[in-house]
Amino acid sequence: MPLAKFSQYSTIEPLLSKDMYPSWVPNQDDKLRCAAYDLYEQIYRNVPDAFEILQRGTEADPIYLPSARKCIEATNRYLGVGFDYALVGGNDANRKVVGDALGILFRREKFRAKFNSIKRFGLIKGDSLWHIVADPGAPQGRRISLHELDPGSYFPIYDIDDTEKLLGVHIVAPYVDPQDKQKSLVKRQTYRKLDNGAGNSNTITSELTIFESDGWDDRQLLVDDNYKLKPYKSLVKQFNLPPQITAIPVYHIANQYEGGLSFGLSDLSGFERVIAGLHQAITDEELSLALDGLGVYWSTAAAPSGGWIMGPGSVVEGADGEDFKRVSGVTNVSPFQDHLNFLNNEIKQAMGTPDIAIGNVDVQVAQSGIALALQMGPIIARNSEKEDELLAIQDHLLFDLVNGWLPAYEGLPEFGIAADPKFANPMPVDRDAVVKEVTTLLGTTPPIISAEYARKILTEKLGYEFPDSMGDDIIAEIQANSKARNFDPFAERIREELAGDFGEAGIATNIGAG
Repeated sequence: MPLAKFSQYSTIEPLLSKDMYPSWVPNQDDKLRCAAYDLYEQIYRNVPDAFEILQRGTEADPIYLPSARKCIEATNRYLGVGFDYALVGGNDANRKVVGDALGILFRREKFRAKFNSIKRFGLIKGDSLWHIVADPGAPQGRRISLHELDPGSYFPIYDIDDTEKLLGVHIVAPYVDPQDKQKSLVKRQTYRKLDNGAGNSNTITSELTIFESDGWDDRQLLVDDNYKLKPYKSLVKQFNLPPQITAIPVYHIANQYEGGLSFGLSDLSGFERVIAGLHQAITDEELSLALDGLGVYWSTAAAPSGGWIMGPGSVVEGADGEDFKRVSGVTNVSPFQDHLNFLNNEIKQAMGTPDIAIGNVDVQVAQSGIALALQMGPIIARNSEKEDELLAIQDHLLFDLVNGWLPAYEGLPEFGIAADPKFANPMPVDRDAVVKEVTTLLGTTPPIISAEYARKILTEKLGYEFPDSMGDDIIAEIQANSKARNFDPFAERIREELAGDFGEAGIATNIGAG
């Protein structure tokens, strides 16, 4: 019996209904992937339709706990913190030109906001993408744009003999023709590496075409003899991108990268049923409390013709010998709470999300460096693996911008400069402890560290900015304080009296003569 085929979508697949699969996607694996993206986002946003809640009674009004959002946000808070980059190579003047160009581009394109969104939705869906485009007709300095690309529109073209060799990319989305709104169409933006016959090429082509929705995927031609391409309208015929651009301008970031997988893994994968259990448990608890408040009654009498009238001030009458009593309700919700806490803790532990990362802070833990490191260790280690992939893709993106797109479209000279991306330390910093430690090291006799090194520590760890002239001032002040600490009033008086009789030179001469 053959082994079952497992994928990163195996745990979400049972929750998908038929109408969630995009009809315009021919490949079954891609159908599943695109449907999973949408459902994971619904789970994150607490959309009621994402889960089926069992109705235990007519008063049931389902409650959906934001447990998925809570864990995603905690992870995102410590992922890729303080993104920055250092320009490497060239001289100061060249680096300033490149730095100014990148700064203008990133501010105009809201790079920081898009980067944060890419991080967050990469955790939710498992994949996120950058897309670089340019408009040669726009004013110089405003020709390049950076977009966050929906992974559900991304369809890579791999070498059939090497599944890690990317030959091209289709970016596909449903399209409505203003002239024929009833026709089912898609718009396909395609980038390909032009084959020069040697098996590799630095030339990238681009084209934009409208297809009928059941005939756009030329990858299917290799696996389905009955599949036919159905082009509807060409918007931009195939052309070569400028020679400076040597890579496909679509940058795929796989969350929780695993070798052999073409796509990433959502942080919510494997927790779908547990999250559903949380929703069900809190809904059942709410219903139990509501019924206990309203009351549930039983009677040996037949219901009156108008039905029982229950409410404040109402009197219920029955015949002699007939009972009408209230059912004892829930007196303790501890079992519900224990169950909810158990499920919550299982999710947090499996995702490596400590309470302190969510915001439940114990002051003693926060103030103890060792305890804090132990608490934060799981989430920091887990995120560091994700950051390897993030940094690799950001490095690729920055290199192509500096050495390809900016020279090709904005006239930036090719200086051969690289932009080296980096992240800050995600661990919370105890500012008082850092200042105390630096002060102690400076206050020893002699000082263990120099004033210059102390400023460096305060700049790196606490973000202080010191003026260039402060160095000499601090050193002079330290020397003055040191002289004051070593001041001996009796020796100074003798020195002054001797100076009055002999002068400073005489003292030196006599002392030296012995």
